[in-house]
This record gives sequence, C-alpha cells and structure tokens, in this order.
Amino acid sequence: MLLPSFPEDYGSEDQLIQDIRSFLDKWHEQRSKKERELDIAYVFTTWIYDLLSEVPYRRSIGRWGEGKTAWIDTVGSICYRPMYTAGCSSEASLRRTFDLWRGTALIDEADFSHSDLYAAVVKMLNVGFSKMHGYYRCCDENDASKVLSFYVYGPKLLATRESFKDTALESRCLTFPAFENITPKPLYRMDMFNKEALSLRNKLLLWRLKNYHIFKEKASKLEDVQLINELFKGVDVKSRIKQILTPLALISNELKDGIVNLAKELSEELKALDPEAEFEEEVKAAVISLKKRDQVEPLNVLNLYREGGSTFRIKVKDLAEVMLQADLKEEKINPGSLRGLTTKLGLFFRRIGIKVKQEDRGYNYAYIPEEWLNLPSDSGSKGSNVQHFKEEECFWGKCSYCGMEGTIEGSVDGYYVCGKCFEENTKKEEQEQKEPLGGTIKGSTTFNVQPSLASPPADLKSLEVPPNLDIEVQRLDPQDFVKTTCAYCNQDTTIVAYLGAWPICFDCLKQQLEEAKKRWQA
Repeated sequence: MLLPSFPEDYGSEDQLIQDIRSFLDKWHEQRSKKERELDIAYVFTTWIYDLLSEVPYRRSIGRWGEGKTAWIDTVGSICYRPMYTAGCSSEASLRRTFDLWRGTALIDEADFSHSDLYAAVVKMLNVGFSKMHGYYRCCDENDASKVLSFYVYGPKLLATRESFKDTALESRCLTFPAFENITPKPLYRMDMFNKEALSLRNKLLLWRLKNYHIFKEKASKLEDVQLINELFKGVDVKSRIKQILTPLALISNELKDGIVNLAKELSEELKALDPEAEFEEEVKAAVISLKKRDQVEPLNVLNLYREGGSTFRIKVKDLAEVMLQADLKEEKINPGSLRGLTTKLGLFFRRIGIKVKQEDRGYNYAYIPEEWLNLPSDSGSKGSNVQHFKEEECFWGKCSYCGMEGTIEGSVDGYYVCGKCFEENTKKEEQEQKEPLGGTIKGSTTFNVQPSLASPPADLKSLEVPPNLDIEVQRLDPQDFVKTTCAYCNQDTTIVAYLGAWPICFDCLKQQLEEAKKRWQA
C-alpha cells in the first residue's frame, strides 16, 4: 500500500498533467500517444472513483519481458491508494485486501494458474466493476451459517499474458498491447522513482481535495441520457462500452475527441472475442434481408412477448439459406451445411428465448419479436414509414438494406439506411401512394379491398380450431366480408376470416384447420 504524506501544491491543472506525463514517459515507454492519454486520465479517475457508480479496469496484455510490470509499477504508483497484490496467494487474502484498503488494486500476472483461484478472481473482478454490486460474498470458514461480505469495488490495473476467457470481464477492461522498449528506460525503480511518485501522489491528493465537489456535481449528471447521447452521437456501440468510457470523459476534455474512435475500436475487439454476438448480428441481417423479399410474415401477437407486441414468423431454413449465400457468395448451397446451420439457428433462438415451432410439413418456424432487431423508437409510429435525418443527425454506420458501411441518412420501416437506399425507398413509397387502396400479400400481388355481399357459408362457425394452432383465427361477421385476394390461394374471392394477419377464404381456412388437426392427432 502506497499513501501520500501531505498535500503538495501542484500549480495549475495543466502543469500537473504535464508532470504526470513526464513521470510516466521517464519510467515506462508507451508507444501510442492515445494510450498514454488514457493512462493519465485513468490515474485521475482513480482519485475520484468513489464518486462514480461504475469504473473500468486498465489492462496491459503481452508476453513475458514486454514491460507489463514496468507499466503497472509506474502507473500504479501514482494512483489512489495503490495496493500490490503480488503476495496474495489465495482468494481470501485478495478479498480481504480489497475490503480493507479500498484503493486501486495492482494485479500483475492476473492469469492465475490455479483454476479455483482464477474463478474466484474473475468473480471479484466482475462484481468489483459496479459500486452497487461490488460486494463479494462467501460463507464463514468457521460457521457455514454465516455469510461474509467484502467490498471489492474500485479501480484496478491488470497485467496478463492472454485475454480472459470470460467475455463479460473483457468488456470491462481498457486494454492495450505491451511491447518491449525501443528507447532505453531505467531497469530498476528505487529511491529516485519512489521520491518522484510520492511527490505526485501528494499533488494528486491536493487535486482531489480541491476538485472533489466539482466532480461530485459532474458525476450526478451521468444519469442524464442526453449527456451520453451527445458524447456518443453517431456511434452504434453497446451500452457497456459507453458505460466504461463516459467516466474518463469527465476527467479530460482532450480525451472527449478520441472517445468515439476508442468506442468503435473496443466494439470491434469485443465482437472478435464473442463469436455468438457476431453470429447474432449475421442472423439479424438475414432477417432484414428476408423482410425486404417479403418472405417474413408480420404478426400481431398479443401477450407472446409483450402486450401489443408484433413478431415476424420466419422459416428457419430460409434464414439459413440467406446466411449461407451471404457467406459463400454462391447460389449453390451444400445440403449438409444447410442442415447444420438450420439446426444451429434453432438452438440459438431457443437459447435466447425466441419461440421456435415445428409447423408446415415439419419445418421449423421462428417467431422473432420486432424489438429484438433493435429498431428505432419511432419505427412503430403510424403514418410515414420513411424518416429523413437532419444533417447533424446523420452518422457513420452499416446500412440495413445494402449491408455497406457509409453515412446513415435516414430510416425506412425502422431500419437505418444509407443515402442511396433511402432515395430508392422514398421513390418506392411515392409510387405506392399513387396506387389504389390496398396492399401486398405473399410477394408483389396487389389487392383492392371491396365490400362483399356474399352470404356466409353455413358451416363457418362450426369449424374447430385445433389446440396446436398457435396463430389466432379471427372469423368475420357477414357484414364485414370483403372481396379481395386470399393470401393462401391468391384468388380474388370472399374473405371470411383472418389467419393471424392474413386474409383467407372459406375453402383455404377449412383446409388449413384440417391439416393442423391432423398434425395434432398424429
């Protein structure tokens, strides 16, 4: 444990920042200027971490002899209450050290060879990220009926030789690769090093005393969503990334300019470490692609996912075909690959809570909730389904229609699109508005709704709905019959009911219910 001795005047804040930068550059070589600015910002963050609800971890990763220990000694020596954990050989000694001193933990070689100790450290690091959840609990060794709590929340400097297996922990780290020095640096850190580090800790103590209430007011504004939106405007990244980078932006105005680029880099790194997240993005892109081809049935299913929520009914095999075509860039698909991906998709949907049912001729259908596709909040509003963004609202991202990266200039049906796709869909909407009242069913068949004077079939009400049919059957009253195109036989006829969201004639309704009844009896 290293502590300051007394508050020491530091002049101006700019001078203090320069003193810290000179100290770090003297004793450790950081090749990236951006990473050095992050080191400085993180040092300041540790001195006010108790004002923050979450605090990220700073980590160096690399092989032995790459300077990880030099970095952790140099940066750690001027952090708030640095605690060296090199001598902690057990889980109990670690949690008790964290709870006793409540400062900045310096964990060198945080890979831990013992699997039981590794699991305990990963658990402590996962909960120690949050002020609210930063309590590590375990049973008393002498009395199993007692549960002991240890406060493990706080900033931490980590040095590892490889990435953590736990993706959640990886997402809490601001990581940089360690490299061996190019320019000569001191190999030993002794009296001169300790004297300079103590002086900086003294100056940082005075800085904390002077600025504590200023940053307390700033930290109270972190709950304002508008603040986060302005900081990450135009960047499509996970909330976790915003969560760990925002506190650093409070410390350094200079760092705000690099926050957006850092957020993008961190997002790409985490995607590479989490194959399932990348797979999920591919699935969403395939669903959007099928939706554009009108191969997805929109259903209004009450109480399936949320009251009033809408879902898409999609054949899992069709989804697999789209994904394989996008991956292989070929029309011809290997049947074995198709079967394997179809099975994988079914398991994936069930694992994340999306309903999958075996229906027509044994094919699996997934009922995908609209909100799973991360549509904008105004996507469900009635009226125009095309929204053009103002110039200041445009941002760089991936177009949901063409799949290319570019400037996102608007949304169509709730999906972010580039300028070219937006223009094409605007023309399409203008053309559709000139067409007579109607819509499209199963492809591009245009139908016109007209009142029907047909008399109701005598046995319409007698048709039984089998228990295994999970789509709502809505029978119409005779005065509500309409003359239009049946969604199942594509014939202009009298519509007597709706099967889900689709208009259906009497003969097709009877056939669908009989087939469902046979499957149920089988």
